[in-house]
Amino acid sequence: MAVDDVYPRRNLPGTAEDWGRALETDVVGTKKALEIVGQNIGAQNRATAASLQELSRQLAAISQAQEEIEAAQADILAAQSGILATQNFLLNQTQYGEKTGGSGGLRGAVGGITLEAYDPNEDVSLSVTTSSTGILAVTVSSLLFSSGSTAGCGVEVVGVSTPDIFKSVSVIDATISASRQSLLTLTPNTTYTIRSRRWHDGPAGGVLYGHSALTVTKVGQ
Repeated sequence: MAVDDVYPRRNLPGTAEDWGRALETDVVGTKKALEIVGQNIGAQNRATAASLQELSRQLAAISQAQEEIEAAQADILAAQSGILATQNFLLNQTQYGEKTGGSGGLRGAVGGITLEAYDPNEDVSLSVTTSSTGILAVTVSSLLFSSGSTAGCGVEVVGVSTPDIFKSVSVIDATISASRQSLLTLTPNTTYTIRSRRWHDGPAGGVLYGHSALTVTKVGQ
């Protein structure tokens, strides 16, 4: 019923007419106030719905931003891991050691390479972890003297191989300071002990081992 509804003509006796007029005014005023309240509630409901819709949109945007941040963090962590791995590889790609010994003496006749006893004061020892290729570029250097017998200095992979003449620095009846590089193919991502080892061969004679040096470079990553 609208506020401007037309009421039937009052037909009240005497002073009751005044009472009826006042009552009708109150009723009309109350209805008008109720309509205004209803309109306000409707407007508030519409505003609340719009606010909830905007809040929902903002929450969705925050959730998406959080997912993007987490994905970016994961990418950053992966990049940092790769950088650290590369940095660690580069820092340990090449290892070097040197001994400045000076030992030797007379050696009896032998047939084939005979290793001198390992001496940490004379022989270089390096602990090396191979890369994914398992290939090591190894350079051995030494100062050698021999008279009659052959003196040599080669590369030993402990538990795997001992020096051979083709990958060693060697001399007979002379003094030499030289180096030789060779490639070793080992098991990838495995730690080995690489040593320089002194040896002698041939008829009886004198040998003198001066300094020895070893450089090991990992090939690949």
